[in-house]
Amino acid sequence: MDIDWRLKSRDWGKGLATEGAGRCLEYAFKDLAFEQVYAIAPKINVKSQHIMTKIGMKKEYEFSHPLLSNDERLKTCVLNKIGNPSILSI
Repeated sequence: MDIDWRLKSRDWGKGLATEGAGRCLEYAFKDLAFEQVYAIAPKINVKSQHIMTKIGMKKEYEFSHPLLSNDERLKTCVLNKIGNPSILSI
């Protein structure tokens, strides 16, 4: 499962993406019982990476995204993941 967020720039800085991403994690883990959730962002998108960190995700690695290989600015991406805390604690 991959979570994603898209907001208009006028709505940045209001905590909406963090709140929404946190609720998605809660739903994925509690209601859907997913073992883990991933999020990907271009390396230059430090705001999205910050949100991933705020909701407890950890950076796994960087990679060259095949669908963005023609865009020098966006092609290097980071993959973050988080495991279901209820599964990890068993």
